[in-house]
Amino acid sequence: MLQSDPLVATRIYVSTTNGFFRSDDAGVSWTAAETGLLVAHPANGVFAVSPNVAGGLWMFDDAGRFYGSSDGGTNWIPTGYTVGTTPATNVNRLAQGTGSTVWYAANGAGL
Repeated sequence: MLQSDPLVATRIYVSTTNGFFRSDDAGVSWTAAETGLLVAHPANGVFAVSPNVAGGLWMFDDAGRFYGSSDGGTNWIPTGYTVGTTPATNVNRLAQGTGSTVWYAANGAGL
């Protein structure tokens, strides 16, 4: 999954089978952005970019733990929320709501 930061014109985020990466130069170069994740190289691709906070991100790791970042993924903070199964991009989605609300949709589990 690939997403741009709506508040930082040259910043792009991508989740691949090799992990989570950030580009600050419109995709010319990429840096791993995984500090603070308890499981390195999350490959599930379930993340959301905040439309309200530059560098604001939310992501699940492959163990289903939910993290937040306010610095473009340089540092991740566990939220304490965990889902029972590994999230997958084809059936799970995250979206930033108002304030600190984040919506999580899961196939078969609802919102």
